[in-house]
Amino acid sequence: MPPKGKKLYLHETKIESDAVHYRYRLDHFISIKMPWYSKTEIHKFIEAGEFFLNGVPAKKGKRLGLNETIIRKYWRAEAFVDYDSINIEKVFENENFIAFNKPPTIAVHPNSAYQSGTMIQILEEKYGYQNLKMAHRIDKETSGLILFAKTKEYTTYLVDKFFDRTISKKYLAVVKGIVPETIFSVKMMLGLSTNSKIRIKQGENPKDGLFSHTDFKVIKQYNGYALIEATIHTGRQHQIRAHISNYGNYIIGDKIYGSDEMIFDKFTLNGMDDEMLKTLEVPRHFLHAYKISFFDDFTKQEIKIKAPLPQDMQSFLKKLAGFL
Repeated sequence: MPPKGKKLYLHETKIESDAVHYRYRLDHFISIKMPWYSKTEIHKFIEAGEFFLNGVPAKKGKRLGLNETIIRKYWRAEAFVDYDSINIEKVFENENFIAFNKPPTIAVHPNSAYQSGTMIQILEEKYGYQNLKMAHRIDKETSGLILFAKTKEYTTYLVDKFFDRTISKKYLAVVKGIVPETIFSVKMMLGLSTNSKIRIKQGENPKDGLFSHTDFKVIKQYNGYALIEATIHTGRQHQIRAHISNYGNYIIGDKIYGSDEMIFDKFTLNGMDDEMLKTLEVPRHFLHAYKISFFDDFTKQEIKIKAPLPQDMQSFLKKLAGFL
C-alpha cells in the first residue's frame, strides 16, 4: 500500500562509460550524482531500500559494472493543484484556433513527471474546452503564448508552419548581468552538453549538435540585470536559455543554465528550499513567449498576437526600476 498522500517516483541512471564511473562503489557514485546529500544521508537512503542495482536492492559497498542500471524509488508528497487559483487567459480566437497565455509553472500536457494539473486538463475540466489539438509546446516554467487548433486539418497546418519556421515567435526574458551589446545574435551547433553533469543540458556540440540561431535585442538595462527580447529562427531544446548562457549571461531563476546547474537535480528530487531560492532569486526562470505572428492561409489574414507579462515578471521589473 502506498503511503497516504504520497506518489512513487523513479529516477534511473545507466553506467555507460568505463572511463568515468566503472568500478565505483555505489555510495561514491551517488555522492557524485547528488552532491547536496551528505554521506550519512546517502547511506540511510541505501539502507532504506531506495536504490536498486539491476532490479535488486543495492548495497552501499557494491562496485558498479559497465551497462548496469541504478534506479532510485522514493515516495514524495503528490502535488495538489488548486484549479480555482489558476487562470488561463484567452488572448485570441477565430474559427480555426485559440491562443492562450499560459501561466508559469504548469505543464502543457501530461508526461512522466506531471500527470495532473496540466494546461490541457485545466482547459477541459475548468473551462470546458474539448478536443483542442496542441500545435506546439513551451516549457513548464516558461509563460506565454501557446496555440491550440480546433480541427485536425488546422493542427497539421500549424505544426507544419512551426516546423518550417514561417511563424515568428518572440520571447522576453530577464537576464542577470550587464549585456554589452544592444543587438546581437547567437549561432551555434546546439546539442547535449559535453561538459555537464545534467543529462538534458544543451550546449555547443559541433559533433552531434544541430544548427541553432537566436537574435537578441536589449529592451532595457537595469543595475546588473536586463530585459531582453529573443527572436528564434530555429526550434532547438532550451535554445534561448542555452544561447544566452553561451553569450555570457543567464536568465534569472534558471535551474540548469544559471549560476549553479546542480540546483536542477536537487530541485527535481526535493523541491524548492530557501537556499535554492536565494541563489535563483526567483522560483522559476523568467522567460515569456510574448508575441506570435504569421500569415493565415485559411483566412487570408495576417495574425499578430501578444500576451502581457505575467505578474511575477512585472513585479520583479518594477522592483528593479525602484517602483517597489
